[in-house]
Amino acid sequence: MPTPKIESIRHLKNVGIFSDINRDMFPYVFRKFNLIYGFNGCGKTTLSRLFGMLSENRITENLPDNAEFSFALSDGKVPSHDNFDCALNRHIAVFNEDYIERSLTWKEGTAQPIIYLGTEQVELASELKALEGQHSEADKDQVLKAATFVSDDRAFTTLCTDRARLIAEQLGAGRTYNATSLKADYASLQITPDDGLFDEDIKKLRTTITRADLPEKVGNILISLDGDSVQVAIQSALKSLVSDISIEALQRRKDALDWVNAGLHLHLDESECLFCGNDFTENRAQALKEALQSGFGKFSEILDNASEMADNFRASCRNFREQLNKAAETLPQHRTSIDQAKAAVHSLVANAEATASQWGEQLGRKRTKPDEEIVASLLAPEGWNRAFADAVSSLNYQITANNAAIDNFENERRTAKLKLKRHYLFEGKDAYESAKLKSEKSEEACKAARRIVDEINQKISELRAKLKSHGLAAPQLNSLLHGYLGHKHISVETVEEGYRICRDGKESRKPLSEGEKTALAFCYFLTALNSEGRKTQDLVIVLDDPISSLDARAMTHVVRTVRQNLAKSTQLFVLTHNLDFMCQLKKWLYPKNKKAENIKDCDIVAGFFFIETVMLNGHRLSKIVEMPHLIRDYDSEYHYLYSLLKSLCDKPNDAEQFAYLMPNAIRKVLEIFFAFKIPGGGGIGHKINTLIQNSTELDGPRISAMLDFAQIESHADSIGDIVTFSAYTLHQVADAADCLMGLIEWLDPNHKKAMDGLCR
Repeated sequence: MPTPKIESIRHLKNVGIFSDINRDMFPYVFRKFNLIYGFNGCGKTTLSRLFGMLSENRITENLPDNAEFSFALSDGKVPSHDNFDCALNRHIAVFNEDYIERSLTWKEGTAQPIIYLGTEQVELASELKALEGQHSEADKDQVLKAATFVSDDRAFTTLCTDRARLIAEQLGAGRTYNATSLKADYASLQITPDDGLFDEDIKKLRTTITRADLPEKVGNILISLDGDSVQVAIQSALKSLVSDISIEALQRRKDALDWVNAGLHLHLDESECLFCGNDFTENRAQALKEALQSGFGKFSEILDNASEMADNFRASCRNFREQLNKAAETLPQHRTSIDQAKAAVHSLVANAEATASQWGEQLGRKRTKPDEEIVASLLAPEGWNRAFADAVSSLNYQITANNAAIDNFENERRTAKLKLKRHYLFEGKDAYESAKLKSEKSEEACKAARRIVDEINQKISELRAKLKSHGLAAPQLNSLLHGYLGHKHISVETVEEGYRICRDGKESRKPLSEGEKTALAFCYFLTALNSEGRKTQDLVIVLDDPISSLDARAMTHVVRTVRQNLAKSTQLFVLTHNLDFMCQLKKWLYPKNKKAENIKDCDIVAGFFFIETVMLNGHRLSKIVEMPHLIRDYDSEYHYLYSLLKSLCDKPNDAEQFAYLMPNAIRKVLEIFFAFKIPGGGGIGHKINTLIQNSTELDGPRISAMLDFAQIESHADSIGDIVTFSAYTLHQVADAADCLMGLIEWLDPNHKKAMDGLCR
């Protein structure tokens, strides 16, 4: 059976820096050869770990706990975070930093054993092959039994749903009674033939259940009104007198008090009376003011408070009557008594409301005759509060009797519902038990088939452990390593527990350089590809930056090694942030991707992808896209970096997306453009300063600021190495990019026009 290919990513969720991908929304198809380029920190290692989990057969600790993902394979399988089972498990090999950490123990100078088949292990290998055949058959059987269980369980679920829906309709239970309720009833209730009913019994029970004239229970009256306290306050106010007025003329005409009080405020700033024209001296004004404040002011305050209490009481009575008048359905046998009790309460409160209106009129009259004692209208001769409480109590008594009658009918309704439910449970009992038993047997058969598959897997793992023989791999590993490094100073020798790293033929305790570590780890990986009887052409291989800290010669050797050793693999993924390495691989793969008229999409064997990273709300987010043509079609990064600057200038409001790339992008574009435009000695700063000095039309300070921005804020030799962020504002970043584009156009408008055309 051929090894399946990884066709696409089906979905991603909560996977580190990557944006979520909804199910089946990944728009690209992976090819036989896949080159994936992305800047440092864009998520390449995370992507390689996702591939690696297909071989690990588990989620490792390097992903978030809530990570979700799935892949679509060419054989139709969809391995995911919660189901890794697929034909690819033994046929995918991933080289990344996790592989290096697992395989090589740098502090001890040893590597884990490489597994190889020896001649004495042929018998074990034959047994392993037979077991793998059994695994294939057992897996087919498990799939068949799983399908049977799904079918039987679905039939059981449908039966439960239909029977529950019938019972819910008969009981008027709506969605409150469902398949789960049905299963619980069959588990807890003893259903017997005695629960079966005749049609006449069912009809009577349905009449009780569906009775529509039964009203809702009426709530008791809880509102209280304090009329007695208000009445006392009103009586006190109407008996109060104005006795402190010291002006003789006002003592004789107290009915003019209110008029004098209002007129005083109009005369305070006048020297003569506005009405009669007589002198209005300051002494007379002060005398009037003191008299009114000491007597009339206090008197007015008493009347104001009493008026407010009367108004509030009247409003409370009105609100109470409005609430009392709202329709409330009651049982016919209690309706008359409730209506009579309600009328008594209503009459009492209506009279109180009318009395409160009389109080308002009496208080108004008191204002005009402050020294006349007025007798207040009375609410009730023997206490209004008591009369109100008694009337409300009588009404609540009748309401309680009505509600008790409703409760009693509800008990009858509940009893009727239970009898009817038991009838329909009895009616469907035989079919329920038969479908349930069939589903349980199918489930047990499915579990048994799964156990057989697990047992075979365990035996296969044990056989593979016996097949481990690392000694045969040492010569091949050393041969690869010496070719990789270009010298024979570093080698490995076999020991019982694995390999010992040697330097110039002796055991080495000196730490390896980063380049030596990368070389040894990658050669170890290549040697291990054909372990346990595997063949390169049957493998899906993933390489995550196998050229870290290597010089140009070693990088070229890696490309040659990949071409010679891995070109026949089932599928190859190479992930890198190194532009030079990417370009060398691209020269090999690009001809495979050229579309002639007679080449269909399915015949394209090389795919070029880019991990695009942008800033969103202060966080970096990555997604896999087709490699931009300005990266794919050119060896220099100049064209792509130029396009980033142009995009920023065209849409400065989107500066946040690529702001962290701009310092390095501006510096690299500056260096490359000026290296060709103004060849010769001198650094970029010298060339620009010379331009500014010799060209008065240039904005020298702005160009100098742009140069400072590029030189101070850039952090890496390659755009792919960027991992830090600029401290400049987004406006400053956008202005620096715009300044550089303007300078390029001033120096070489034809170049600017041609580059803009490429960007389109």
